[in-house]
Amino acid sequence: MWRTLKKALQTTRPQWQLTRLESWVSQGVPDVLVNADGKLLLLELKVCHGSKVNLSPHQISFARSHQAAPVWIVVNAGFSDREYIAVYAAAQALDLAEQGVALPPKLLLHKPFDWGQFSNLINT
Repeated sequence: MWRTLKKALQTTRPQWQLTRLESWVSQGVPDVLVNADGKLLLLELKVCHGSKVNLSPHQISFARSHQAAPVWIVVNAGFSDREYIAVYAAAQALDLAEQGVALPPKLLLHKPFDWGQFSNLINT
């Protein structure tokens, strides 16, 4: 998921800087820091093959305590031609952990993914 996202955003928003965070230092910190034209965004990346999205208690706590900030949970789900990306706001973290991908996302993308639409949402 990281490589796909990085390549897509480098193409769609080449001026943005993406940094993969190694969160072993502080549990719950999202996976990616994005410098979107001077605005910092955080993305938690998840891949799921069923309906359950595995968020740790630390990830839920971080998302909930930073829900006023631009923190997003990006879920890559489905298989091959039925693959999709669902984007959730940090405020949805607990419900996402409980309901999985049945929870309506802020944005739902099907192939071919519209990364412009994705970048517009996360930068709002």
